[in-house]
Amino acid sequence: MKLKKIIIISVVLLVTNAMAELKGFKEDNSKWGFKDKQGNIVIPPKYDDVRNFENNGLSRVKLNDINNTILKGDEYKSKSHYELGILPNQSLSLKTRVKGKYGFINEKGEIVVPIKYDVIRKFEKNALVGVKLNNKWGFINSKDEVIIPLKYDDVGYFRNNGLVQVQLDGKYGFVNEKGEIVVTLKYNNVKNFENNGLSRVKLNGKYGFINEKNELIVPIKYDDVGYFRNNGLVQVQLDGKYGFVNEKGKVIIPIEYIGVTKDKGRSMNLLKKIEYDGRFKFINLDGEVVQTLE
Repeated sequence: MKLKKIIIISVVLLVTNAMAELKGFKEDNSKWGFKDKQGNIVIPPKYDDVRNFENNGLSRVKLNDINNTILKGDEYKSKSHYELGILPNQSLSLKTRVKGKYGFINEKGEIVVPIKYDVIRKFEKNALVGVKLNNKWGFINSKDEVIIPLKYDDVGYFRNNGLVQVQLDGKYGFVNEKGEIVVTLKYNNVKNFENNGLSRVKLNGKYGFINEKNELIVPIKYDDVGYFRNNGLVQVQLDGKYGFVNEKGKVIIPIEYIGVTKDKGRSMNLLKKIEYDGRFKFINLDGEVVQTLE
């Protein structure tokens, strides 16, 4: 068993060293390729952009698709070069439109993932990579097999819980590494899950928290919510008043305070309340009055 592990580690080190020996270089024709540490060309310069080889032995490469497009004066003036995706040329009406396509090659220069995607990211720890094609996002593996369908308007990055945020038609949710929907795409906004396994969600202008099973933990009824603290409490706001609830959604500090601030000296949250005599009282999260002001 130990011998098998040693062999595997040795192979990984050999592959890693081989990749480290290849360095991208730019030729006079503005094309990119790769050379080994002796300066020998291993992959000819024919790409418009390249990235360093990743741990899986693949390099992200780009090829530009250049077309001349005639633009009318009004169209040219109404949008910036960046909005049009064009570069200045000698003629004001004739512009060069550059559309890049991305894919992956191996250390032999062989195309492993076809150079067809509009956007392509780095591989994540789960060996999946986010790609965009025809304005839709999804995830593929190193064999160009689609794992998560390219149907979403936007996608995030996978977290340690194996979930990734996705968005479709203005609605947000989460899918797992198999592309299965775990959290229904019905929310106006979602945040990545915190260490306690809860995600802040927004629905119809109100905020709350759900868990990784899409179970509602903190009711979606607050005008605003913060992030959970180390003490397991999160700040909530309702009708202009502030308080704190715990990880089970139970109100711990009553929602009756007019503001929440931070004591710079002790880096702790303080709640501000107007007393009946018109004075301000600052109370910490243990309910202790720490300061009173006229």
